[in-house]
Order: sequence, then C-alpha cells, then structure tokens
Amino acid sequence: MSFVVLPADRDWFGRCRRAWDLGALPRRGLEPVTGGTWDRWAAPPAVRAALAVHYFPGMWSWPRAVVDPLVLAAADREGATAAERAAIEGFVAWAPTVDDFTPVRVELDVDVAVVDPVIDDRALSTEDGWSVRYHERIPLLVLDEADESCWLVVHHLVDEWTEVESFVVDERTLTAAWAWQTMELAAPVVGVVHDELRLDPPNYRRTRLPLARGQVEAAGARLGRAALTMLDAAVRPDPTFDWIHCRLCPFRAPCQAMERVGRGPEVDALLTVDYRPRAFTSVDEVRYGSTSWAPGGSRPPIFGGW
Repeated sequence: MSFVVLPADRDWFGRCRRAWDLGALPRRGLEPVTGGTWDRWAAPPAVRAALAVHYFPGMWSWPRAVVDPLVLAAADREGATAAERAAIEGFVAWAPTVDDFTPVRVELDVDVAVVDPVIDDRALSTEDGWSVRYHERIPLLVLDEADESCWLVVHHLVDEWTEVESFVVDERTLTAAWAWQTMELAAPVVGVVHDELRLDPPNYRRTRLPLARGQVEAAGARLGRAALTMLDAAVRPDPTFDWIHCRLCPFRAPCQAMERVGRGPEVDALLTVDYRPRAFTSVDEVRYGSTSWAPGGSRPPIFGGW
C-alpha cells in the first residue's frame, strides 16, 4: 500500500490547510461537481491534449500537414473553446520556428518514493508502514539539439504574459524535475522550457530557464519535509486567507460558511450537493504516447482505427 502525495495536494498544503484538508486524497478528498478545478498547473486539458499530439515522438518526423488536423481533432475531443482552438492553431504554426529539440515523451506519468527528511538515503513511510510516493504528470520531455541534455517543457494558456520570476520560483516544476531524474538517473533535467499561449490577441512566448543540480535536489528535500508534516496526525487544517489564493480556491463557498457558522448542517449541505469524492485518475486524464521514446514510434492509441 502507498500514501500518494499529488502535486495539487502539496500546492494547496502550502497555500491553505483548510483547502488541503477538504480536497487532498488522504483527507476529505472532494472536488467540485461542476466548475472550478483543484489542479491549475500548466494548460487546460484541451490545450494539453492538442500539444501532446503535436509533440508526439512517433509522429515528430511526419509532415505537419498530416499532423495538424490530428492536433485540432484532439483539442475538439477535449471540448476546446473557440479561443483555445484559435490559440492552438496559431501555436502549431509558430512552434516550428523556435523548436530546436527532439520530443521524447509526452504526458508522462512519474511515480517515485519520497525521501525521508530525517534518515538519509531512506524512503519515507507512514507509521503503518505504507510507502509515501509522489505522483506527477509531465506535459513534455525533450532532448536538446545535441541529443545530450533533457529539458522539461510546460505549456501555459494565459491572458497576460507571466512574470518570469514566477517561473524561477515555481516549486512544482522543480519538484517535477526532481521526480523525473529520480526515476531516470541517466537523464537528469538541465532546464525548463515554459511555452505561453496568449489568448487575446493570439501570441506566443518561450522562456528557457537552466536548472542547477542543487536546485533540483533541494526541491526533493523540501517535498520530503512537506510530506512528513502532512503525515502528522496533529496537523491542524487552519485556513490561510489570501485573496490571491482564495479567488482560485474551489472550496471558497464552504470555507466562507465555516467562518459564519462553523461545522454544521449548512456546511454539510454544501459539501454534499456541490462536491463529490475525488478519484485518483481525475488529477489529469489527458494521456497520449506517454511511454514512447523513439521519434519513429507508433501513433498514439487515441487515433483508434485511423
């Protein structure tokens, strides 16, 4: 058995422990029935689905005239809005002018043991002996022009350009880099590429940030310390009120009700009607070619009989 730490759970644990208590799988494990999202890392599903097909290793050498319609079909299957579809169309025209790498994996599941922050070189475990594991889904891994260095690529759909400093201190990306190179010791991540798809008007920007080995190792150590705190039975799920986080929080309504009346029928009614148990697979259901390395590999299974 394993105690799984998911990235969004860890993010909210650092933002607000009340939200973490309501949404994290080891706790209440709830998610909104409609609207809102627990996991806001990277682009929405339609964009990730489309770009997973665009960068699918098995079709990287195919003519773009063949691939591009499949990219848009993937976006449509995931319910892309008109604005998202326009951004995707523009991106697949722009990307070949800046792509100087070779995709090796898309929508890759990474699952690794969390390091014990107290005892060196030992995996963290619960009091019941369950292993503590970190699970992440990485949008894209690529090799540089020399086919020597591995880079992690994250796609963002934005209304305004993101401050580059926010990429520098993006804990989740650092932890994803740590998780990947923990799983694949021979292929450490040397940097992160942030692709931004701006909606109005459609525009695109790529930011490359090299990573030092010490940065990546430190992220793994911080994850271990955070996970150890999550396991503490005495941890209190106190709220942290900050509008930057509260405006995005999917539990804002029940949280406000708790502040008015505490725990009671009004809060229970909100949680029963507007929320449902969160399934492990709901972290991110977009998966195309996650195990394919070679550019000459097979087509994604999503195409069925095509």
